[in-house]
Amino acid sequence: MYLAAFALLLGMLTWLFSQYSTHKENTFYETSVLETKNGDIGVRLLKSRSGHYIARGEINGQVVHLMVDTGATDVVVSEKLARKAGIKKKRRVTIMTANGQTKGWSANIISLQLGQIVERDVRAVIVPSLGDMHALLGMSFLERLTFAQTGNELTIKKSVEKYSSGNR
Repeated sequence: MYLAAFALLLGMLTWLFSQYSTHKENTFYETSVLETKNGDIGVRLLKSRSGHYIARGEINGQVVHLMVDTGATDVVVSEKLARKAGIKKKRRVTIMTANGQTKGWSANIISLQLGQIVERDVRAVIVPSLGDMHALLGMSFLERLTFAQTGNELTIKKSVEKYSSGNR
């Protein structure tokens, strides 16, 4: 049922992102680097005109646009991006979306970078029906960090303990 709930959310987000990507007024915001007094590293994102947090990042060294999605269990990538970034397909999965069933693959991202934050071996799902969309930045990345929204700003931080413990 975990996949069914995830798939339904994914379908809705696919539709939202397709609406987003077709409108030029929705710009991608650059991340602001953040370093706290105790040495934590992080980024600060501003909400786009569409109401989403969008950032440039890297997946396996490929520059991508990432839409932050705290409702997505895993990072979600298009098949086109998976090929370009060398993300290997694992197990075939059936995903239920708002538009019905679709097929995808479980996968792992070797390296995902957002600003100075780098996480390795990040769980992902490859979804061919996403078209040219780059990626949804789901909880398999975000759960390793701390994040908070204040007004139109989202702050994502990696604690100095995690950063220095080799989890980079």
